[in-house]
Amino acid sequence: MFLFYFDWCLIRDIKFAKKKKNNNIKNLKNKFEYNFIINSKIGKNFKFVEPINVYNSKIGTNVFVGPFVEIQGNTKIDDNTRISSHSFISELVRIGKSCFIGHGVMFINDLFKSGKLGGNIKNWKETKIGDDVLIGSNSTILPVKITKGCVIGAGSVVTINCNTKGIYAGNPAKLIRKLYPNLIRITGNIWTMKKTLSQVSVSIKRIQKS
Repeated sequence: MFLFYFDWCLIRDIKFAKKKKNNNIKNLKNKFEYNFIINSKIGKNFKFVEPINVYNSKIGTNVFVGPFVEIQGNTKIDDNTRISSHSFISELVRIGKSCFIGHGVMFINDLFKSGKLGGNIKNWKETKIGDDVLIGSNSTILPVKITKGCVIGAGSVVTINCNTKGIYAGNPAKLIRKLYPNLIRITGNIWTMKKTLSQVSVSIKRIQKS
């Protein structure tokens, strides 16, 4: 039993042969015993913990996916993003670079406005997650846009666009606090500007003397 569990949860590092161009995967249904990775384009250094389902999706380089994650079709996950266990990525989701998706995060693309479970793709909406976004565990993300650098608190239900960079939390999620640029970075930029202006001033004086 222990050996079975260990093998089941063993981290797999997919290394594609150099012969295969564009890193296309087609019907790798049985490549790994407990996984379904079908008709998807996978980048280099893709790591995951079994079992997972991925189909008709595009995944960038250096992406990690935890166990019991399902990534549905027409989904794009960009480079250096990490998705924790038991999360559900529905169709039409776009996740940017260097994002962190916590455990048990659910993405929803159908608002069920008709009141019926019809599965009509015409009613599905797209979700766009910007770069450097952190989504806490057990959050629910409806079809929204979350701007770069936002933080979504654990257990939040995001029902509207997060257009301002900041921390959002609650049900429904609301802006708790804005996140401002790093003051050290700003100070560094100001110092660089002063140095450049000083050099320009010295050059002007030299020209005037000549």
